[in-house]
Amino acid sequence: MDGIKLMRMFSFLILITFSFPLLAKWKKHYIPGARCGDGRDYFVYIKRGDPKKLAFVFMGGGACWNHSTCFGLNRRAWMHPIPIMTNFGGMTSSNPEFSPITKHTSVFFPYCTGDVHVGTHVAKYGLRKAYHVGALNFNSALEYFKRDGAISIDKINDFFIYGYSAGAIGAIYHATKMNKIIPKHARKTLIADAPGLHFGKSFWKKFPKRYLKDIDAALGIGSFERKVNNGNVSGLIPKLCSILSDWQVGVLQGSRDIVMSEVFGEINRKEHEKLIFGAGGLYQSTLAGGDNCSAWIPKSEMHTFFTISQTTRSIFAGTKSASEYVFDVMDGIKSKNYR
Repeated sequence: MDGIKLMRMFSFLILITFSFPLLAKWKKHYIPGARCGDGRDYFVYIKRGDPKKLAFVFMGGGACWNHSTCFGLNRRAWMHPIPIMTNFGGMTSSNPEFSPITKHTSVFFPYCTGDVHVGTHVAKYGLRKAYHVGALNFNSALEYFKRDGAISIDKINDFFIYGYSAGAIGAIYHATKMNKIIPKHARKTLIADAPGLHFGKSFWKKFPKRYLKDIDAALGIGSFERKVNNGNVSGLIPKLCSILSDWQVGVLQGSRDIVMSEVFGEINRKEHEKLIFGAGGLYQSTLAGGDNCSAWIPKSEMHTFFTISQTTRSIFAGTKSASEYVFDVMDGIKSKNYR
């Protein structure tokens, strides 16, 4: 199966099979000045809970970098507003056995900018404009929360940030922003579910220069410098763990993740696995990141583990299931890697 067909199948899986409206407690909030990739208004969903506990959830869904991948037949990301709030049985579940944040006030950030939530520019692909403004949308959301009192960030004592796929990359980036404004005494947790981070040598060649500028700015949070002919960016992790030294940081990543390897990563599954467990890969990088950092890496082709179903949350790496691992990280249990 080629990458295009696989991506379409994955998109169908996400949008149709596991998408359904959540309970009415999730309310849509339009963010002034924020836009989706096609220029239409952007909004987030907020579920009210304990005002002293706050959770951000970043939606995943590919990436795009030209007319074909953003608007054409080879589409690799959603550039339109997400029509309904979606629940994949994971973090947005109301069942406390499935999600560790059922009591939190939660914000769901839909993904519709094609830029892994880190974009700050508008591109022109043929006759179409692509608003790669995920980072700007996030900044606008924080301003909205403060101005309208939608969320009182300065009063929380527990902060949780989670993202899957493209949203995992966004969560990593925006956690560093939140670290500057979350009260120091608060418990802080970051869970990145399938961020990839291990790509082929030719990975960067497909992206326009302006797009790469945003990527470099995001990587720069950890003083990590991207190499033109090296797609392995897991070296960002040790610095990230240092920056978030009073956080609990956990990364879930399938060693043979088919989406982050063959669909997007310009690399085959076997090479992907070799990078993950090799020197400078995710497994070693989290070990070097300090006691607050860990990784859960099963030998699996699955892409994302905490967003689809109980079946994927029950996959094991070593002695831990994905679900057990996430709850352990949330509970502050001493960091340990699993493979």
